[in-house]
Amino acid sequence: MLVDTHLRPHFERFVRVVRAEPDAIDPALLPHAYDAMAGAGSLICAVAPECRRLTGLDPESEQAIETHANFVARLMVP
Repeated sequence: MLVDTHLRPHFERFVRVVRAEPDAIDPALLPHAYDAMAGAGSLICAVAPECRRLTGLDPESEQAIETHANFVARLMVP
């Protein structure tokens, strides 16, 4: 249910966007690229206590979320 209802539409949109750019990425790497971007976007909050202790940053603050989202977006579109 989670995969079909929520995750598959995101993955399929990701695939369409990436494939629309000629030579953007080898199609065989699409699952890896999707998981890398999804992981990059969510990991900072998934390990919030670790992030706070290690860096002093509160990853759940509005500013940190916005900064992190912009950073991950720049990884995808330099």
